[in-house]
Amino acid sequence: MNKFSKKMGKEIYGISEEAKNLLLKYPFPGNIRELENMIERAIALMKGKHIQAEDLPEELWSQRALIQELCKKIQDPKPLSQAVNLFEKEYIQKVLERTKGKKGQAAEILGISRKTLWEKIKELEIEI
Repeated sequence: MNKFSKKMGKEIYGISEEAKNLLLKYPFPGNIRELENMIERAIALMKGKHIQAEDLPEELWSQRALIQELCKKIQDPKPLSQAVNLFEKEYIQKVLERTKGKKGQAAEILGISRKTLWEKIKELEIEI
């Protein structure tokens, strides 16, 4: 953080607990470069003196928000396998909406092949 703080001439006092937890839970497929890019971007966008969760890329906090939203919807507990299918269906639908129905792009975001995505769409009866 100090490196980018100096580079951008911004004073930074730290990172919020929520932002730190999001970073710690993210798998970082791009390793240290991806982390550096996220920190640099957060410092460039931050409004205060601390990096907040909303200063981090949307994919870090939007997935968490989606999971929290889905958990709030649980009014009638179901067997885990059924709950997983419901989550999977809604999550795939959201990704397809976000990619405007582009299945190749959606499959890439989901980390699955196009074939697997097609199978999930059929199995979970997802309307496109």
